Amino acid sequence: MWNWTKSDPDPVKASDRNQTRPLSDDFVSYAANIARAAAAMAEQDRASGEPHTPPEGIPVTPGPDVVHIVIVNEPEPEASNPVVESTLASAPETNPPPTTGDLDAASTGDSSSSPMPNIPRPSRRRWVLWTGIGVSATLALLAVLLLVSSLILAAPVTVTIIPTSSTMTTMMQVTLSTGDHPVPGSLAGRALPMLSLTQRLTVPTTGTGHQTAEPGHGLVMFYNAAPQVQTILAGTLLTGKDGVEVVTEADAVIPAGTLATNGQVSVLAQAVNVGPGGNIAAGDLYGACCREGIYVQNTAAFTGGHDAYSYPMVTAQDIERAKATLRTSLMQSVQAAFAAELTSSEALIIPIPCQETSYGNAVVGQDATSVTIGVSETCSDIAYDTHMLTVLATQRLQVQTAQHLGTRYTLTGQVTTVITKTTARGTTLLLTVKATGTWAYQFSLSDLQHLAQIIAGKSDTEATRLLTGQPGVSQVEMNTSGTLPADASHIHVLVVEQGM
Repeated sequence: MWNWTKSDPDPVKASDRNQTRPLSDDFVSYAANIARAAAAMAEQDRASGEPHTPPEGIPVTPGPDVVHIVIVNEPEPEASNPVVESTLASAPETNPPPTTGDLDAASTGDSSSSPMPNIPRPSRRRWVLWTGIGVSATLALLAVLLLVSSLILAAPVTVTIIPTSSTMTTMMQVTLSTGDHPVPGSLAGRALPMLSLTQRLTVPTTGTGHQTAEPGHGLVMFYNAAPQVQTILAGTLLTGKDGVEVVTEADAVIPAGTLATNGQVSVLAQAVNVGPGGNIAAGDLYGACCREGIYVQNTAAFTGGHDAYSYPMVTAQDIERAKATLRTSLMQSVQAAFAAELTSSEALIIPIPCQETSYGNAVVGQDATSVTIGVSETCSDIAYDTHMLTVLATQRLQVQTAQHLGTRYTLTGQVTTVITKTTARGTTLLLTVKATGTWAYQFSLSDLQHLAQIIAGKSDTEATRLLTGQPGVSQVEMNTSGTLPADASHIHVLVVEQGM
C-alpha cells in the first residue's frame, strides 16, 4: 500500500508533520505516477528474485508495500483545499519511472520520511527589479533614437511654388501671298478652286393676317346718245336688277353721240355695301339712267367683295429663319469641301469669303401657309501655313513681353492665333490676326536652392511669407505644417506652372 502526505518544514508546525495535508490535483496525479513506478519495480524484484535499483534520488524501500511520500518546502496554500488521501495497491502495470520529483523511501512500518534536497528558487522581488531596470533602459534608448532620427533622418519636405504669369495679347497684320515667291516676312498661301453650292428649304409661315370686309368692285359703261358731251359726276348711285346699289368712283365725261353711234366711257364703281353680295354679275346694271340720252351697263361681273377674315401670312422672320438654316448647312458643306483640299500643315481662312444669293416663292405679308426659300453660296478661299503664322505671332509677342515683363519670363504652352479680318489688296490679302500667349516667370537651379535656404528651419507660416515676397512667386503650397527642416537639402522646391 502507498500513502502520501504533504510536510511543512516550518518548525512551528512540526507537530503537524505527520498529519495529512491537502494536495492539489496536479500533485496528486504526479505522485500517483511515482507510486506506480515504485510498485512496478517491486513487482520486478519479486519475479526475478533480484533487487531492483531505483533511479538516482529514489531510496531503496524495503519491507511492506507502504511508502510515505513527503514533499518539502511546499508553501502552504492560502485557501484551504480538501485533504486528499489515497491508497494504491501494487499492480503489475509498468509505467516509466519518474524523472522529476522529491521522494523519500519509507522504512518498513515506519511513517517517518527522509526529505529530498531543497532546490533553491530565485527571488521574485529581485526578478521584478531587474526586469524593471531593463524595460526602463530600453525605453530611454528608444526615446534617444527617436530624437536623433528626427533631427538626422528628417523626412524631406516638398514646397510647391506657382510662378507669376501673364497673358499677353497683340493685334497684328500679316500679308498673305499666294505667289510662287512670297515677300520676306509675309505668310505663304495657296488659292483653292472656287466652289458654288445651292440648297432649298420649305418652312411653315408663322404670321397671321387680318382682312377687313370689302365691297365688290368693277367697271360700268356709260353711253351718250345726245349730240353734246355729257358728264356724270362721281358718286352717282346706280341700282342693279337684283337691287344691289353701286356708286361711281370717278366723273364720267361721255363724248357726244352721232346718228350712227353713241358716245361711251367706262369708270370704276363699287357696291355700296361690303361683303360678297357686292359682287354683282355681268349685265346686272343695264338701261337708262341719270338724264335723257344716257344709258349704263356693267359688261363684266364685280369682284373683291368679301366679309372680314384672318389668314396665315408670310413674315420676314419666316424668310430669315429659312435663310439662316440654309446658310449654316451650306457653310458646313463648303468648309468640308475646302478642308479636303488641305495638307497637314495648312488651314483655311475663317470666315470663308462667300457671295450669297437667295429667292423665294412668296413675299412678306402674302397669304400662305408655307414658304420655300433657296440660297446659293459662291465661295473662294486660301490655304495658309499654320506653323509659319504661329512663328510670326510668337516673335511679335516675345518682343512685347520683354518690353513689359522683362527677360525672366518664357512662353508656356503655345500661342493661339485668330484671323479676325481679311482685306484684299491687289494680288495679296492682308490678314488682321489676334495672337494670345501666356508667359511665366522662370526659376534657375540656383534660385530654387536659394529659396530652400531662406526657409530652412522656419515655421510654415513664416516660410510662406518669405517665399511670397520673392520675385516671381505667386502662390506657395507645402505638404507639411509646423517647422521646416533646418537642413536645406531636405527641402525640395517644386515649380508648377498654372494650367499644367
